[in-house]
Order: sequence, then C-alpha cells, then structure tokens
Amino acid sequence: MTDTTNPSCAANQPHASTAAPDPATATTSDTFPGPPYVTCWEHLWSDSPTHVIRITDEDLPHVIPGNTHIPPCTVRYTLPGTGNSNNMTTTDRYRHDLVGELFAIDARLAEDAEINFPRVIESRDNKRAWADITVSTPQLFHQLENVRIMLDGFELEVWGSGAPVPANILTVAISHLPSQTNRPEMAKLLVDALMRYDAEINIWDVYARMVRYPYLPNSTKFCGSIFAAVQFTQASPKIFPDAEVHSTFPGFIKIRNIVYELEYAGRIDHCFQCKDRALRPHTESECTNLHCWYCGQNGYTRRVCPQFAENQNEDQHLPPTLGEDEQLGGDEPGANETVVEGNDAGGGDEERQEVTEGNDMELLEILQDEMQVDDGLAEHPPETQSTPKTESRKRSRWNC
Repeated sequence: MTDTTNPSCAANQPHASTAAPDPATATTSDTFPGPPYVTCWEHLWSDSPTHVIRITDEDLPHVIPGNTHIPPCTVRYTLPGTGNSNNMTTTDRYRHDLVGELFAIDARLAEDAEINFPRVIESRDNKRAWADITVSTPQLFHQLENVRIMLDGFELEVWGSGAPVPANILTVAISHLPSQTNRPEMAKLLVDALMRYDAEINIWDVYARMVRYPYLPNSTKFCGSIFAAVQFTQASPKIFPDAEVHSTFPGFIKIRNIVYELEYAGRIDHCFQCKDRALRPHTESECTNLHCWYCGQNGYTRRVCPQFAENQNEDQHLPPTLGEDEQLGGDEPGANETVVEGNDAGGGDEERQEVTEGNDMELLEILQDEMQVDDGLAEHPPETQSTPKTESRKRSRWNC
C-alpha cells in the first residue's frame, strides 16, 4: 500500500557511494558523478470515494519509460538447463505437463491459465529458457505465486512476475510539466480530460513520478511526469486492449489551453494536424481535415504541397546571387573575373602570380589615366575629369 502523504520509493540501482561530494575537494567528475537515486511515486488521485488505492505504484503496467519485460498477471519460470523453448515438440510436451501440474493443485488454475514460452535470446554459453504462466485475475495470480510447479522432476524457479493487474489496464502519462505544477490539481484535470472522450474507460489511480537522493533524504524532486492507470472496460481482462486503444483513445489532450501528448504502449501515430481536436483517433494519412498552411488549400499538408515543391525546385536551379564586388565592377567583367578565378582556384602559386600581375597592370593604367586627367584639367570641365571606365577600375582594384 502506498503512503499518500510521503512518496513511496523503490531503489533504482544506486551506485556504490551514497555520500554527497565534498565541494572543497571534489573534482568535476566527483561533483557530477551520476549520483544514486531512488524512484518515488506520489499518489495523487483515486476513483474510490475513500481514496482506497486500487493499484499500487510498483504494479503500474507498461510504465513509460521502461519496457514491459513480463506481461501482467504472469509468473515467469526458468526451465531446466536442457530445456529448449524454441522447439515446438518440446514446448507442447512442457505445456501438457504444466497443465497437469496446475490441475492437480487447483482445477480453477488449470482452466484459467495460459502457458507460453518466450524466445530464448541469450548466447549459447549462457542460454536460459522460460515458461510464462498467465491468469486473468489478481486473485488467481497471487495463488499462482505461492504454489510449487514441477517439471521433469525439477521444481521450477521463479524468474520474475508481472504486475498483478488484468491485461486491460494501461498506464498513460503526460510529461514535461513545470516544477511549479499543482500535482493533485493536474491529476484531476487529467482525469477529466480523458473522460471526455468516447472510450469506455475507468481511471483507477494517478501518480506523480519523483526521485530522491540518499544525501538529501528530506527532499524529493518532481520529474515532470504524471501517470494514470486506465482500465478499458470493454476489453477482456485476458487480452491487451489494442483494438480499443486504436479506435477510441486520444493521442493528445488539452488542459488549461496547453496541448499535451499522451504517452502509452500501443500508441498509433496520431494526426498532428488535429491533435486534441480529433473527434476520433486517426493518423495524418487518414485525416479528412488536412490544410496546407503554405498555399492555403485543403486536402494535404505542406509536406506534399505541389506549389511548395515547385518553388523549392525553382530555388535550387536559380543562379547564385551576385556579390557586392561583382556588381560594382560590371563595366569591365574581365578585371573582376581574373580576381574571382584566382580565389575559386584554391590559391595556387600560378593563379596568385597571375592575379598579382593583373592588379599591378590595373594600378598602372589607373595612374596613367589620372596623369592624363591632370594634364587636361584646363581643357575639360570638372565633371568629366574621371571617366566611367576609370571609376570602374578604381572600384575593382580596391574591392579585390
């Protein structure tokens, strides 16, 4: 049972050292060593009027992040060392013997149980095979956990157990909440937002994920995520509610004018155009309300907009825009071409020599033109002292 006032914590594989680093002697690696922490769950909301917790924090199935290693209401047993769960003939025999074992213990267990064999994934030198026995109710699950199962004269060792909840329970999360969030109030708003949709659901309990560091025992840190345990009432307790999730459950919700993306197992790629406005769950390819914000037309998005694609292609084939230096020397492109060609060539010795000689010749021509202008000041008015050709060469020379 989870304490509703103080978050319950589960160890998250802490490192060897639990003491806070000494600021006076710590190095950079010591200051941020990836300190040990424990994951805590703060109970925020329950559907019971008396706030009785229906599902404890450690029993949340499909908790995100994290993979579902063992299905709900399932006990996983290690098969004997010579067991081969990849062979159908062998697994059929194992199943036959295990059903007989369960029938000898309790006929209800044998009638309700399903037996399957996960694929062996270990290496040849460290091969380990398992058998999964799954029941439909928490009551039968707890009974299964407390019985001895024999196979080929060996007592099977329990490798692990899933959450003691029916298969039609799903954990739904919203993340990236600010640290100032009123968590109990946000839990109520999350429940109200989920219940507005057409899905036939019950929400059992809502938790906030916290962490606590051993050297700060009186301080818990909010991780920005809230988790809700959702039951799909129309789904069988022995079957995952994939069909109901795909057809009735939203991908986004809106709380206080902010749209949050829902995280849960089996989530389809919900339409990003509609988000929380979607009347039914659908992908973008199935959407009938698509709108292109580029051309203003309906029926498609900018990603497949023909006008956007055409303009993109035109932009790729346009010549490069002329720089300021090239524009100023437009009267005599030859002078500029010599300089630009030298730059484009990567600065080789021959090109640099050619550019230097060309610049010296230009400078000599400019000086000669200025001498001619000085000699003819009396014969020409001031506004014609400098010809366009000379000005172009000056600009070209000093912009090289």
